[in-house]
Parts: sequence; structure tokens; C-alpha cells
Amino acid sequence: MLAQDTAPENYGPTAGSGQRQGNQQGNAATPSMEVDGHQIYYDLRNELRIAEWQAQGMKEIAFPLPGRRDLMVCALEIVATRGSGGCRLAQPGDPDLAAIGDARDVVNVMRIYRRGELIWRGPGVYR
Repeated sequence: MLAQDTAPENYGPTAGSGQRQGNQQGNAATPSMEVDGHQIYYDLRNELRIAEWQAQGMKEIAFPLPGRRDLMVCALEIVATRGSGGCRLAQPGDPDLAAIGDARDVVNVMRIYRRGELIWRGPGVYR
């Protein structure tokens, strides 16, 4: 019997399942917000309250960040459309916070990453 190759040599990585390594979060279809190395993946929970806030002229919502005093302030329009986008940081005593909604009233936070590392997993209450 003649020697015969059973598989082509070096066709690259397979498309099959394998162990994931590194910071690959696999969240491409999940809406997220990010600022200063923090990334929050969320699910919209209360569309009616979002619509009420928009009718009242509210433009932003705030997410608390685990381990930080700063709040992540994001555009309400992005959340209303289940989108993703950048945000800004605000200090807890900022007078502008009076006109900013609390994100915990309208979304379920699913995961929070800091520089690619998972620091909180939900859904559930976090403060």
C-alpha cells in the first residue's frame, strides 16, 4: 500500500467550536455603552418610562459603575433605540444629575467590563 496524506497540510484554523481565549466577549448583537475603559451591556426593560422621560425633555440617563464614584452618563436616545455608543463621566454631586434619569429604572444591566475584564455579571441589582 502506498503512503497517502489523509488531510491537506496547513489549511488554517477550523471553523468548528473551540476554546475561546483572551478578552473576546462575543457580544456583537447586544447593545452596549462605554466610557473610560468601562463597557456596559444592557437590555431595555421599560420602554414606556423611556418614552415618558423623552416627552418630559430628558436627554440622558446615568449608570453607576462598580468600584467607582463616577456615573456613566449616556444619551437616552441611544437606549430608546436599543443602540450602542459612547458616554461621559459625571461626579455624584453634579447639579446636572437632577435632569438625568437613573438607568436602573429602565434597563437590565447584563455585564460590565473594565478594559476587557468582566467585573460584574447580571441580570440583577448592582449599586
